[in-house]
Amino acid sequence: MSNQELTQLETQIKLSPLAKDRLVVVETIYYQPVEANPITLLGDTSRYSRELLSSEQPYERHKVAKENWEKLDKGWINNCGLFILRNDEGKFSYNPTPVQILEASGRIIEISFNDSTPSILVPPGETCRFYPFDDKIWIRSQKITARYTLCLIQE
Repeated sequence: MSNQELTQLETQIKLSPLAKDRLVVVETIYYQPVEANPITLLGDTSRYSRELLSSEQPYERHKVAKENWEKLDKGWINNCGLFILRNDEGKFSYNPTPVQILEASGRIIEISFNDSTPSILVPPGETCRFYPFDDKIWIRSQKITARYTLCLIQE
């Protein structure tokens, strides 16, 4: 089989009706002791991929959590296959004062699967990712407001 025939075959396979959109996750987590080299946790890079049932585009929005519990707005996503939230607090485009750093450190986002009990905490600058069992997700900020980026991927 020539290179051109092989390339055509690969293109047909990629475009076949059997091919599906995929979710791919690659992450590395390190533990950094004070006076030692970092240690990679979970053995090495954690990675996985899986086919999605839909070709729906991801729902990604910049939002603000308030002190009161609010039911998550999922946009057009019906069956969430992956929930990703990044707490955008603690990022400064200037040199912050110690008071500003302290104030931002308290802007923790709470995620709940009912409307009153926090189940997951997301500190400033950190992310949270999970495959929700239920579409009833509530969000709030522990202090006044907290900016976050939300990405939902259809199952």
